[in-house]
Amino acid sequence: MEVILKKRLFRPDEVAQILCLSRRTIYRMIRDGRLPALRLGVGPWRISRETLLMLLPSPQGDFRRFPREPQIPLPHLRSAV
Repeated sequence: MEVILKKRLFRPDEVAQILCLSRRTIYRMIRDGRLPALRLGVGPWRISRETLLMLLPSPQGDFRRFPREPQIPLPHLRSAV
């Protein structure tokens, strides 16, 4: 936990090690949009400390989730029969 508090940005391999996941899984999560990341020029992807902390379990044992965009309720559609 000490390392997490010292750095602001993490490489995918560091995130994989902290979360006990493979690098391939981290890159897949970035590609799919499940893991917010940024790329500085042509260098490697970087994951922010805040994003990493959202993936770690909270002290209560549950996982925090990224805020989702609000769902827009669709109007009830009737069939035109």
